[in-house]
Amino acid sequence: MIAGEAGVRGITRIVLASLSAAACAAAAAQNGGAAYRAPLAIVAGEGGAVLYVAEHGGSAVAAVDRASGKVLRRTALGEPPAALALAPDGTRLYVAAGGFEGHVHVVDAAAGAVQSVLAAGHTPSALAVSPDGKILYVCNRFTNDVQCLDL
Repeated sequence: MIAGEAGVRGITRIVLASLSAAACAAAAAQNGGAAYRAPLAIVAGEGGAVLYVAEHGGSAVAAVDRASGKVLRRTALGEPPAALALAPDGTRLYVAAGGFEGHVHVVDAAAGAVQSVLAAGHTPSALAVSPDGKILYVCNRFTNDVQCLDL
């Protein structure tokens, strides 16, 4: 399991078999001096080879090579991300972001390019994709609802 650590600006690998936490090296050491920018959410893609990290403080998503810990690219969003979900086929990354006028950014997972931006409710905070990839469920924290978006 991989977990984001906002306070230390890094990510931690947790070995579930032994319940020990083997820290990934500090973000500054792994990423050529660059630290994560307040990591808030993380999801594994490409068979676990790439980790997508929601950088709340940087209003971006970092694609990280799991083996080396190096940041491969950052996708700027223009607003702080709070949650991530991958399409079942792994081609699209959904990123919940924003506050009062929340959004879901649809990102090409391979290229890191924002393909579209969908309207969400007040402070979208969690995402889930239906198994067939046709519906995106969005938890909107302050409108107290779950939005269903057709994909």
